[in-house]
Amino acid sequence: MIDLGIREVPGGLLSPFLVRLRAGERLSVRGPYGRFTWDGRDAGPVLLVGGGSGMVPLMSMVRHAAQRGRRDPVVLVCSATTYPHAFYHDELAGLAARHSWLRVVHCITRDPNEPRAHYHRRMDRAVLSESLEGIKPRAAYLCGPPVMVESTAEALVGLGAAPGAIWTEKYD
Repeated sequence: MIDLGIREVPGGLLSPFLVRLRAGERLSVRGPYGRFTWDGRDAGPVLLVGGGSGMVPLMSMVRHAAQRGRRDPVVLVCSATTYPHAFYHDELAGLAARHSWLRVVHCITRDPNEPRAHYHRRMDRAVLSESLEGIKPRAAYLCGPPVMVESTAEALVGLGAAPGAIWTEKYD
């Protein structure tokens, strides 16, 4: 089964077409391209940080880790405008309830009254530090808007992460 997580961009080249696909329709795909991949076999804690539809590749990583019986900590920090806009929030809640190695943290930026949010602001160095609770990740995977990805990578380096252990994927 292939699960597509798509945020429609009005006037976009591909997303308006993809969001109208129905089960059973055929697509030709190629890839993956690039090096934003995690096979889940490495030992040690991992940090995943996603903004908006940047959660899509990170969700694949979490699902893979669950299927492979991961035991090392994974901290997933999700940023969204509102909780209903947080990709996969129900599935992530279920996975976190079943797997003690998974910690999911939600940063909700436009709903100051959302009770399921851990933070009611954009991601920053303090959010990352508190979310990690003393865990030093061996690798970090960041995916989302360029400004978020770049500021998060900078914050992680400031917290002591090795730049070579930070993998990024940006979209506009």
